[in-house]
Amino acid sequence: MPPRRFHRKSRTGCTACRARRIKCDETHPDCANCQRAGMNCHYATQRTFGASLALPNHVEQSLFSDSSPQSQNEQGLNDAGFDTLDLRLMHHYTLMTSTSLFDGRQQELWQAEIPTEAYSCPLLMHGVLAIAALHLVSSGSAESSSLLDRALHHHTISLQIFNREISDISSTNAHVLFAYSVLLIVWAYASFSTKKDGPLQLDSLLGSLELVRGCKTVFEMHSHSIKKHPIGLFIGSDEPSIRHDLSDAARQALACLRTKVEDFIDTMAIDYLERLLQGVKASSDTRLVIGWPALLDNSFWTRIKQRQPVAILILAHYAMLLAKFNGRSWWLSGWSDHLLDVVDHILEDSDKTRLDWEIHLTWIKSEMICTS
Repeated sequence: MPPRRFHRKSRTGCTACRARRIKCDETHPDCANCQRAGMNCHYATQRTFGASLALPNHVEQSLFSDSSPQSQNEQGLNDAGFDTLDLRLMHHYTLMTSTSLFDGRQQELWQAEIPTEAYSCPLLMHGVLAIAALHLVSSGSAESSSLLDRALHHHTISLQIFNREISDISSTNAHVLFAYSVLLIVWAYASFSTKKDGPLQLDSLLGSLELVRGCKTVFEMHSHSIKKHPIGLFIGSDEPSIRHDLSDAARQALACLRTKVEDFIDTMAIDYLERLLQGVKASSDTRLVIGWPALLDNSFWTRIKQRQPVAILILAHYAMLLAKFNGRSWWLSGWSDHLLDVVDHILEDSDKTRLDWEIHLTWIKSEMICTS
């Protein structure tokens, strides 16, 4: 075997070459390595933590599009260029990350079944490696910079594969696409919660929540075939089987909120949130926190995207559910505070007065304090 060639680390090469630690010829717009691999070539313009992880708008818009550009067929895993860092990431995923994603019976699914499937599926392999790298970054690893590059590298490749295959979803590959969609939700929540560069934006937040709704769409397209596979265990009842009484703070917050609703569409959104809050008191199931965006009526979701004040006010109360997992789930930590900051920023002063925003905020924060 010929001796391995070592290259000096490139400081100005494209993101993919830097992540793979190979020499980049820095050709624009696409370097030679990316052209051969059929990858999108990207040259980073800034190195801030949040900017590197934020989902680009064009990526969010194309995730479930049937018009994403075709690229070369993904190579088999034996030829995909995985190295010792990737082996370390898979080891970390199996031992640590997989058990930190979801609770109860879900842990075995993500610790055993998903890695087994990933060994023969480049989409899932890149997906789990991206999440594992991001998990290590969130833990404050001394290698955060290189791990972040590697996380983005695997995330970018997996998105390219997903965008290509989602346009040809069938009963054969639906379970894989659904499993990846769940991993994509984890990435979206985790990347937004670590965003620290510049003011927080509603569009960025909604982009993360949109992925939850997209995952539900994938499931509904081929629910019968997905349920035949182990990933089908991820889907439970739409509502928790056990409910506990709400705390005084949560009950007061929702009671005050109901005085502001405009019709049954708003009322349904509040009802869903109330039932999930009751369920999460009886269970630590992380799936409950992503249940609310998935259950929302399309009409209500449109109101949020249109920034209708009452819908935005209801959205703010989602922070009470998110706060249940602060400190318990690395990929959800900080979301409740981020959400309240975004709502406080976009509501006009006149709407804050009309909707008694400060009163609502007091009840929401009281519930968040009780939770912590």
